[in-house]
Amino acid sequence: SRISSGKSPSIGKAGRKSAGKIVSFFAGVGSNGLEHTLVDIGFGSLQGKTFQEVLDYLLVFCSDSNEGMDETAANNASCEIMKDLAGLAGNDLDKFEQLVKEYLEGTGLADLLCKFWGLYIFEHLSQRFEEKVKQQKGVEIGKDTFKIIKADIIGQVKVLNTQRPVAKIDWKGNAGENEIEKIFDSVIKIICDENN
Repeated sequence: SRISSGKSPSIGKAGRKSAGKIVSFFAGVGSNGLEHTLVDIGFGSLQGKTFQEVLDYLLVFCSDSNEGMDETAANNASCEIMKDLAGLAGNDLDKFEQLVKEYLEGTGLADLLCKFWGLYIFEHLSQRFEEKVKQQKGVEIGKDTFKIIKADIIGQVKVLNTQRPVAKIDWKGNAGENEIEKIFDSVIKIICDENN
């Protein structure tokens, strides 16, 4: 019998689903514009709708059910991504559409996916970090430390993306699990070494 190492058997599934929806939404806007894409994904007409209504719909569209930790991690990651975009667009629908198109032309979408996967992995690992650090050092992790961890994970995913596109990694399979374990171990090293 295998004693649980804290690995989640379901990691990757909801993340792939949400990432896929984000990509398909961006691609739709790139090809057919925002209004047409919103109709395609079931939002209906933009007539008389606010930016907030569009954003709320996109959050639901890009998220999965709230069944478990995996879904929650994916939902929180896509939520943070969409809110970042909303902020960059100044809550303006025309600017939002322009931004999505610009992301498609340059490396914006790849960077966005790196951030998504980084946040997703962070969400997944944060509980494990808390347990491990408490076990090793007998202390709680502070908010500032979590900010550092989050930034570090996103940074590691970006580095990983230069070696091979993160969108092509099978996060459900061994490759994805290995990358996540590497990130987990390197972050634990940072946290547990800094106060010794």
